[in-house]
Amino acid sequence: MRNKQRATITPSRSNMKVTLIFPNTRRKSVLFPSIIQPPLSIAYLAAMIKDTHDVQVIDAAAENLSFTDIFNRLDAFKPSLIGITTNISIAYISCELALRIKLRMRQAKIVLGGPWATSNAEYIIEHKIADYVVVGEGEFVFRDMVDRMARGESLDDLEGLLLRGPAG
Repeated sequence: MRNKQRATITPSRSNMKVTLIFPNTRRKSVLFPSIIQPPLSIAYLAAMIKDTHDVQVIDAAAENLSFTDIFNRLDAFKPSLIGITTNISIAYISCELALRIKLRMRQAKIVLGGPWATSNAEYIIEHKIADYVVVGEGEFVFRDMVDRMARGESLDDLEGLLLRGPAG
């Protein structure tokens, strides 16, 4: 019943397309490739913005998706913001995925979050791996970030968000 009701609501002008990705942990470059966990982090983020923005969740681990599979989904959805979760066991794959997406989808902004991103935020920004890093607990920061971006507002004073400067 709720889905029918939502389908009749006209999206607001501030509606954004956001993709949230949990990288494929089955790859050999991951520390513990046999561990498959539900991506609760991106599920929480999706829940925070789903009523005001279009959200695509890609659980590449559960579906054993390759980069090409992920790119095909991104190409079809055309998000303006792509969030990728990171932790120590998937840091390499998260960064590699972010860099490849940046090369392929130059118009989209990339945000990394999670424990590894929090610990390495300056490194991520300095090496241009992502445009933004959510530092610490990210649900409210991410929601505020997406809402501000949709309204064309500045992110400069958003606590818990590290961003690249205008010079890149």
